[in-house]
Amino acid sequence: MSIHGVGIDVVDVARISRLLCSSNRFSRHWFTADEISKCGAATHPEVAFAERLAAKEAVWKALRLDGWPGFVPWHLIAIGHDGVRARVELAGEVAERAAGAGVGMIHVEWLVVDSMAMAVALAELASPGRSCPAEVRSW
Repeated sequence: MSIHGVGIDVVDVARISRLLCSSNRFSRHWFTADEISKCGAATHPEVAFAERLAAKEAVWKALRLDGWPGFVPWHLIAIGHDGVRARVELAGEVAERAAGAGVGMIHVEWLVVDSMAMAVALAELASPGRSCPAEVRSW
């Protein structure tokens, strides 16, 4: 396995709780409708949102998409969970640029300790001859 990039991020759960209480603009800006639904249904939504936010930030850093013009389109990076492990889904221009940069599998894990959500993401280089459609790449 060859590594394309590694990303790490830490998010304060209390800050996310304050943002969620102040307005729903925060969740609509950072998360997909599916992420909002799943996090909102969690026992502790603020923790679920903080975990996914840390994961998104870590994935973005691991992608190393140099020269990105403007703001990060956070809706194009979705973090899910299949019951066993986290799943990363890229869409649109983020998926296209990641494919063009030779990104293969993306792994992400997170944990919460003392009200801090921490995530680490590892983006592998794609194996020769292996490619995924640029529209939606899911790992």
